[in-house]
Amino acid sequence: MGPRCISIRKSTDLLATAQYPLTRPSLAYSFNLLSTSRASDLDTLQLHHRTLKEEISQVPHEMPGELKEAIRGFIEYYNYRRYHEGLGNVTPHDVYTGRHLEIIQRRKEAKNRTLQERRDYNRSARKKSDSP
Repeated sequence: MGPRCISIRKSTDLLATAQYPLTRPSLAYSFNLLSTSRASDLDTLQLHHRTLKEEISQVPHEMPGELKEAIRGFIEYYNYRRYHEGLGNVTPHDVYTGRHLEIIQRRKEAKNRTLQERRDYNRSARKKSDSP
């Protein structure tokens, strides 16, 4: 099965009264899943919703526009800047656009170069310490 990616489109249904400040939005999501539906998708959606509530609820929002902007900013961060361990430490946008394989390959090459440089350094350091 291929990688899973959640693309979130913004759609908010805000409950705003004087009695209830805008600290806990009621959200309606439109999700696109890049894989076949499975029971674990619900877990993924619930985890994302919990993360969103934890991030957005930290600051009370006075106006609906402030809350919408905070949600928009979080969705942009989640899809375009946040690395997801389940996706190989790339962003959902990288997976969606197909760049994830290139990114992962470049990281492997950099890791191999670094390891080789360490081996070479350690070999030369051992030779220097062995010679009188």
